[in-house]
Amino acid sequence: MMSSLSPHVVEQAAQWMARMWADDVSEQDKQALSQWRRAHPHHEKAWQALEGVQSQLQDVSGHHSVLLRQSGLSRRRFLMLGGIGIGAGCLLAWRSNAHRYEQGVALASRVGELKQFTLPDQSRVALNTDSRVWVDYQGGKKQIFLERGEVLFEAASPLSVLTAHGQVWVEEQGQLAVRQFTRFSAIQLLSTNARIQPYQGQRRYIPAGHSVQCTDNKVQHLAPLETHAVSWLEQKLVAERMPLSTLVEELSRYFSGWLRLDAQLNDLTVTGVFSTRNIQQTLAHLETILPIALRFRTALWVQIIPAQ
Repeated sequence: MMSSLSPHVVEQAAQWMARMWADDVSEQDKQALSQWRRAHPHHEKAWQALEGVQSQLQDVSGHHSVLLRQSGLSRRRFLMLGGIGIGAGCLLAWRSNAHRYEQGVALASRVGELKQFTLPDQSRVALNTDSRVWVDYQGGKKQIFLERGEVLFEAASPLSVLTAHGQVWVEEQGQLAVRQFTRFSAIQLLSTNARIQPYQGQRRYIPAGHSVQCTDNKVQHLAPLETHAVSWLEQKLVAERMPLSTLVEELSRYFSGWLRLDAQLNDLTVTGVFSTRNIQQTLAHLETILPIALRFRTALWVQIIPAQ
């Protein structure tokens, strides 16, 4: 059951279980847990998996109440420590193979690839490098599961987008882009309004022309949309006084090999428009405008070092 779950989802499940063990757990907490479990198939699987592990640990140790009395830990603290251990242990067994939802269709792109799809309702989907979504029609409603990466939707009808951190509802036609990071999802509303619900926070209405971050428990950093917000659709990366370390990190998303920056170059900043079509050519261009040198161990193993 754990093979298709991300470490972040298992961590969330452990946190929810800790909350259910707390002495001050409320009906509102229980309702919020139910909402979280229903929000994404992986949430329910993670919850059931942790319940199974908890049951096995109880069988081995006798009763967790005995351990609590001996250790002096609160029930919540005990489970948080146990949950972290459970998550770490499960990591050893996790595989990277893709999981197919029972009623969903997978759309995916490889590293360095930009792919576009048209859905049955004429909505359009564009996937940036190394991205995967699942499209599911439930009761005539379109639901998108963002497993990883970055995607732009041109919605022809209402849709719901689920990420590792929350849910986005769009009720009208228009464009939005979503990118999933480890600790938050970045949402850009190009030409549509949206309601955004963190799994453990309050829902917010965000108007078109804005970008936000959705973490597990809040919607934050509301800001006007940047003009180059989706320059990746043209396979371009726009940098405005961007730290070279950030630029290299972004370029590495499009590179199938190993790309590393010498720490001595972290303070350099870059301004310009760079192609993501051919990363080696882009690196060669950077070498002509910055005091850097490229060291190739192989064609796919590149180190960026200070120029001599």
